[in-house]
Amino acid sequence: MFYTAITLLPVFMLILSGFLIFKFWLHEEISWKLCEKLTYYIFIPALVIKDLTATDLIAIKFSDIVIALLGSVLAITIVLLFLRKTLNKHLSINNGAFTSVLQGSIRANFFITLAVAPLILGDDALALVIILIAFFTILVNIISVLTLARFGNNQKNGLSHLLKQLLKNPFIVSTVLAVVINLNGWIAPVAIEKTLNLLSGAGLPLALITAGAGLRFSNIGKHLNGLLVASFCKLIALPLISWTIGNLLGLEEIALATLVLFHSQPTAMTSYVLSKHMGGDHELMATILTMQTIFAFITVPILMTLVI
Repeated sequence: MFYTAITLLPVFMLILSGFLIFKFWLHEEISWKLCEKLTYYIFIPALVIKDLTATDLIAIKFSDIVIALLGSVLAITIVLLFLRKTLNKHLSINNGAFTSVLQGSIRANFFITLAVAPLILGDDALALVIILIAFFTILVNIISVLTLARFGNNQKNGLSHLLKQLLKNPFIVSTVLAVVINLNGWIAPVAIEKTLNLLSGAGLPLALITAGAGLRFSNIGKHLNGLLVASFCKLIALPLISWTIGNLLGLEEIALATLVLFHSQPTAMTSYVLSKHMGGDHELMATILTMQTIFAFITVPILMTLVI
């Protein structure tokens, strides 16, 4: 566990540096929003295209691991939907708060996953993680938007918003583009290849720093019940369920470790934007984002030690 924690330390140091830069230097929200957009729409898609076009995709066997990845998400979603009224009655988690709890239980910060996977599992795991993210992004966006459309306070956004979001998602678009290029055997000119290398190198560090800048510590006590439910589901239950499904499917150790690493990350920063846009409890969402990032520094090394 100590080795895993040390391996993860640079990732969390970048997140911490982002928080400190925001707190003591760059306070303007607009600067960080620009960084987020550059990372999300330029740097990370460049990383995806660079890595997937250089990988033997045909050799990657990902059908069973995708089943385990998505099956565990569906399991947690069904359980939470079944318990929705109980959570409201006994823990005062109303409909708006429930949308944030659900998002906080199933979404993942894949920027952290992309940074951590090569450190713990080796460079070969990165292509598999990218493919998993594409499938995962589609499913969790569908679940999140439908849940917010049903239980959020702003119900004018529904399926049309979902379709637009999926079609414009830069990760999905870049993944599809990279797969097409790869399977057709197209080779990019040297200048384009070097440009992608430079752009992709900036993606993960900037993503982690901006994640740190987004941490907020206010109102933790006010949202404690929702925070604890979402954190238990996301950081403990979801990785263990995926590991169990993976074992039942007979996945190899590296695939099981990839599953656990993927699902043990804190929830995605985009959850806050979606929650605020579609009438969820965005204050609770911000609290979940912040505290799960801190909790993950403890839970990820423990879980990875159990499966590696």
